[in-house]
Amino acid sequence: MRVATQFKQYSQNITYLYVNQFKKAFAGASPEEKAEAKRTLIGMRSLQFAVAGSLGLPMAIVITSMVQALSDWDDDDPRDLKAEYRQFLSDNLGKTGGQIVAKGFLDALTPFSIHGRLTMSDLWIRTSDRELTGANQQMDIIKGILGPQASIFIGFMRGFETMADGNVERGIEQMTPKFFKNPMQAARYMAEDAKTFNGLELKDMNPGEIFGKLIGFSSSALGDKYDQTNTIRNLDTRRGKRRGHLLDMAVQAYDNQDKAEIAEARANILKWNKQNPQHPIGLRNIIQARKGRGRIEQQSTFGVRKTRRNKDLIDTYDFAN
Repeated sequence: MRVATQFKQYSQNITYLYVNQFKKAFAGASPEEKAEAKRTLIGMRSLQFAVAGSLGLPMAIVITSMVQALSDWDDDDPRDLKAEYRQFLSDNLGKTGGQIVAKGFLDALTPFSIHGRLTMSDLWIRTSDRELTGANQQMDIIKGILGPQASIFIGFMRGFETMADGNVERGIEQMTPKFFKNPMQAARYMAEDAKTFNGLELKDMNPGEIFGKLIGFSSSALGDKYDQTNTIRNLDTRRGKRRGHLLDMAVQAYDNQDKAEIAEARANILKWNKQNPQHPIGLRNIIQARKGRGRIEQQSTFGVRKTRRNKDLIDTYDFAN
């Protein structure tokens, strides 16, 4: 246990500090002790808000996760409350003002991302903002619990995978320790700015951001770009899965000629169309989905769809037939 939690000492100390001060503030031995503990709590929270914003306060991630869970009751209308909160601040306070409230003065007024270093919202488990499922989600949770011990191993695995895909430089970056990774990333930013794995432009990096990465600080503006991109991708993925599921339900119902299933599928589709008029499901979509499913079934051979690209392989390797 000592080995597994050796990188959680900071989390333990900060948690004890807040719990102890909270206990003294409301159950102290004397009025003076209570008053002093309350002043200490106010000072700690105020300083934390200044350097890491409202999203960096203790318990912020717990509160947002609970509210997010309560808002996810409608599959037809996926939402990201954290992103909506950021958008609300930006619309009403401006980009800089919204960033100050959300992530603190340092992130808003300097090119360095300090929020990620000083946030106390995820003291114990820090997971990815990406929409992960299955083994990827479990691996992300394990990484968040074990910290650097798991990160080193996962970095090597992802680095080998990236190199196998032909992106050697990015693969080496993922495999190397932070001491070497930061200068490599800074050099890449200087040469080609910030780009995705596919080579798409993300952001023009200024000298301050490049210097910050060289000494170990990420770019606050680039971090916001990643947050924005992840929000759009996550919601688009959830919405696409829901639309595909409704189409599958409708196709299955019509194939079975079950009136109850057809009525239920129609009701679900009408609800979807009402909330997503920009991506409606019509009778034409259902007909096309049924035809497509029929073609796949006709072209499938022992679980593999036979196409012009793999016909020679299916004809060659038939030892299990």
